[in-house]
Amino acid sequence: MSHLPQPLLTDLSREVDEALQSKAHAVSTAVSASTDYDQGWVENTLRRAHVYPSLRSVDQHVFRVDELTNGGCEIVAHHDSVERRFRWRTARLDRDGFLVVKSNSDSILTHAGRAQTLWDSLNDNAPPAVQQWVLAYAFDLNSGGLRFLYAGWVSGTKNEKPPYTLTFVDPIVEIPLAVPVPPTFPSDDEDLDLGDEGEHEEEGYNEVAG
Repeated sequence: MSHLPQPLLTDLSREVDEALQSKAHAVSTAVSASTDYDQGWVENTLRRAHVYPSLRSVDQHVFRVDELTNGGCEIVAHHDSVERRFRWRTARLDRDGFLVVKSNSDSILTHAGRAQTLWDSLNDNAPPAVQQWVLAYAFDLNSGGLRFLYAGWVSGTKNEKPPYTLTFVDPIVEIPLAVPVPPTFPSDDEDLDLGDEGEHEEEGYNEVAG
């Protein structure tokens, strides 16, 4: 397995985690504005809306952030002559502690493993020039930030019909998170940045089990 730029990912995770924690009160205020918003996917969408802006504050000399047409984003990093593309995905841990990340038929992640297999059959001695990775996360309802963050290189899918469960090249890497920060409480009339509509990515709303 080629080297993963872990210092970069650690910086990214801390920026995102701190941004989410700082916006936790604003998200709670928005959700409590109406009983119609008291649904998990609404709160998760609001939290995801803060992920992309927080990435802009990280030094982008070593990576770039590509905004996707569906409102999501992809982090692109070049290291050791390999281009790694990272997409954020909600995830959960099953009862045995294994990471579970879902995708659908339209997702580039679903087809990433097949493209990798084709490359490997042509040149078994070289890593793929482009690797598709996932930054798999779950929200922490207590801190308002992230509960966990893992980086996994997509190798394929576990099943043949959607929704697909992604498989990864070993090892899956756990990324350190920020230390929880004290909550801030802006006034209720402070403007709330809800981000662009459609911030969720093409997989839809993946439920995260505790």
